[in-house]
Amino acid sequence: MPQQITDKFLNAPTKEAALELLTLELIEQLDASGAAVMLIDPERDHLHGEIAKPDDLFPNFEKTTISLGEPFCGALVVSTKSPIIIDNAHEDPRAKTWLVRYYQAKSLLVVPITDGDEALGSVSIIETRRFRHFEEDEVRLAQLLASKAGQAIKQFEEAA
Repeated sequence: MPQQITDKFLNAPTKEAALELLTLELIEQLDASGAAVMLIDPERDHLHGEIAKPDDLFPNFEKTTISLGEPFCGALVVSTKSPIIIDNAHEDPRAKTWLVRYYQAKSLLVVPITDGDEALGSVSIIETRRFRHFEEDEVRLAQLLASKAGQAIKQFEEAA
C-alpha cells in the first residue's frame, strides 16, 4: 500500500472527508460494490450510519442504527475488534436480514475501525453483483485502511 494513500487519511480536512476517502479507497482497492461506515455514538450503546458509497446504493444510510448488543456483524466486529467475512449474506445469521434485503448484499467483509486498542466503529465492504470470498490480503488491506481512518477520527475528535 503506497504511503501516500494512508497519509491521505491523516491529512484529510475533516472527519467526513477521511471517512469518504475510506469508503472510496475500499471500493476501488477491493473491487467492491460499495462500502459503509458506522460509528459508535457518544453514549456507546449503538452504531449509527455515518457515510456510505455509492450514494445510490445506500439511500438514507445515515438513519441506520444497530445496537451494540445485537449479534450482527457490525456490532460483533466492534466488540471483538476482529474482521468478519460473510460469503453468503442471505444465509449467515450475522448479517442483519433487513439490511441485506434493502441493500441487496450478497457478500460482506466487515472490519473494525480502530485507533490503537479502541474500537470506534465498523466499515462494511459490500458486494451486490455476485457471491464472493474476500481473501486474506483483502482483509489485511481493509484493516490497514480502517485503522488509518481511525487515527484520523481520533485526531479530529481531539482537535474539537
